[in-house]
Amino acid sequence: MGPDTVLSKNEEKFLEDWIINLAKCGFPLKPSDLLNTVQKIILEEKNRHNILNCPPELQSDCQKDEQSLRRKYLENGADGQILPPLGVFPYVRSPPALVKSMPDKWVLRRSETGWMRSESFFENVANSFVDYLSENNIKRVVLFLVDGHKYHLTMELSDFCRSSRIILYALYSNKTHITQPADVGAFKGLKSDYKKTVHKWQSIPANENKAVTKTNFCELLKAVLNSTDTTESIKNAFRKCGIFPFNLDAIDFAECLALAKTYFEAQGIDFASVMRIIDKVQNEQQPNQPIASIEDGTAEFQELLDEANMKVEIP
Repeated sequence: MGPDTVLSKNEEKFLEDWIINLAKCGFPLKPSDLLNTVQKIILEEKNRHNILNCPPELQSDCQKDEQSLRRKYLENGADGQILPPLGVFPYVRSPPALVKSMPDKWVLRRSETGWMRSESFFENVANSFVDYLSENNIKRVVLFLVDGHKYHLTMELSDFCRSSRIILYALYSNKTHITQPADVGAFKGLKSDYKKTVHKWQSIPANENKAVTKTNFCELLKAVLNSTDTTESIKNAFRKCGIFPFNLDAIDFAECLALAKTYFEAQGIDFASVMRIIDKVQNEQQPNQPIASIEDGTAEFQELLDEANMKVEIP
């Protein structure tokens, strides 16, 4: 018969459902991450069979650098509002001066590196984010879009979001420059305004030769947020990303071709000719057929490559 399994059938089923739900929400889990999660369950829990009540948290491995002294995470909604900022600092115990410098409603979290960790993100969602929804009478279900970073991949977070009627969904990897509102335009103006605010602050005689520190950073950022109306730019960013209102045609997919265009032109290939081949193949597709790919134009595409004295293998 052999020894009993470490995890029960119910616990294994729970893990299986968790993996499937992550994948459906854009979080494909690597085998190594799953193994690490199970290992932490066994090593950290006093009762190793109690994973349904006390799942572990998977922490990200981030290296420390100068910028980790101060990290601010800004979340924004499709209604154009910026949620109370979250600050992550590299402390075991936060200095009183730093705590005092945090504006009202802003959130302070700690980590060894000053980077976001899984436990910090969970605390932010379970406390600050949920409080914001309640205080502003925002009805749930709520869609919470994030990137696919490792600190979002915890069973505790997944379980909490499910029970709290929050859909945690990952934006498509390596495409946030066209699908993430903050990258597309919501905060571009804020970055510029922040630099101007710092320059103005340093130009005051009393602040001459002073640097931005952890204790005055929040004050400067607050001044920027209070002086800049980002409501419309955030709404426009959500619209441009096709998120709200939902519209796939609103996304600028031409941005995806920028790298390919650079590559082909560097090889002496007319990129417009490549696109004409793709368009021709797509136009010849029958209704309800899969979208054409470059492989469908193999012959013509290879002729184009031959003109540039290039050879590639197209399966």
